[in-house]
Amino acid sequence: MTQYHKQPVPAPPVVQDFLSYLVGIKNKSRNTAYEYSIDLRAFFEFYLTHNKNAAKDGSPEEAYLHLTVADVQNIDRIDIADYLYYMSNKGLAPATRARKLAAVRAYFDYMCYKTYRLEDNPCEMVESPAFKRKLPVFLTEEDCVELLEAIRRSLDKNAARDYLIITLFMCCGLRIDELVGINVGDIRPYQEGGADGLQLVVTGKGSKQRTIYLPELCIEAYNVYAAKRPEPKDPKEKALFISQKGQRLSHRAIERMVKKYFAKANLDAARLSPHKLRHTAATNMLNANTDIRVIQQALGHETLQTTQIYTHVSNASLREAFLNNSLAQRLNEREEQDSEQHDSEQHEN
Repeated sequence: MTQYHKQPVPAPPVVQDFLSYLVGIKNKSRNTAYEYSIDLRAFFEFYLTHNKNAAKDGSPEEAYLHLTVADVQNIDRIDIADYLYYMSNKGLAPATRARKLAAVRAYFDYMCYKTYRLEDNPCEMVESPAFKRKLPVFLTEEDCVELLEAIRRSLDKNAARDYLIITLFMCCGLRIDELVGINVGDIRPYQEGGADGLQLVVTGKGSKQRTIYLPELCIEAYNVYAAKRPEPKDPKEKALFISQKGQRLSHRAIERMVKKYFAKANLDAARLSPHKLRHTAATNMLNANTDIRVIQQALGHETLQTTQIYTHVSNASLREAFLNNSLAQRLNEREEQDSEQHDSEQHEN
């Protein structure tokens, strides 16, 4: 999957060391290193152009490429706070500011606690912008049925391939990177308790692998597609999903395909994406009373905190929880008991 990785932007050695650490030691993906490189360049360019004591000749880009350890050692908490204030004035959302601060914080943690180039961490005591997490957008069961029916009704020659892709997204919670990277040999038969099935070995973020046991819907879709899978242009190509050009299907092609079927199913294609199908899988697992730690492992989340965003429930379940409150029932039972006792006393008298 390396052909899909974004390369980090050019960086001075004092920053490149950190990016190499992310990939080589922390086992982060190159896409993650790319995002860090963008956020760090933005911070240091701000610092070099807005701090008189750090000003350098040339453009902000040139100044950044000449950043030194001494420059980094001169940064203090005030500089970090100024950057947060600057981003706020630019109208960046709190969640965006928090993400950019997290990249800066990770860099200074590395410089302070891993390389010992800094005695004091300027990010200490700097609070992250508070923001409310949005509940994830997901499809209802009815939406899922409509989406699959839209593919079934399609006369597209790639309908079998597309049907399998959609079922893997919505049943297994795959990321688009993970789906693009699936090879033919990653789907394997297994036997357990006398039952036969198929399992999928997924390579996720940081090249971490996890095993997914395919439900019947995905197995049926896989068997149909496997019988029709076109021959790749290169005989050595092992990709499961092949494009019309005989190559591994790209991210962009998958996004366009999913959007197309959202529209055909009369779903909001502008609001939905392949990642929303991942949310759908997580929500369905939660509604089936699956333990949240199992969901964490199934989705390949590094921390449980990431998974906890799915601990919302449907409005119907929430309404039922309120309306089924047992307090009213207990009061009615008590009133009935009191009434029976009163009738009994009257009869005795």
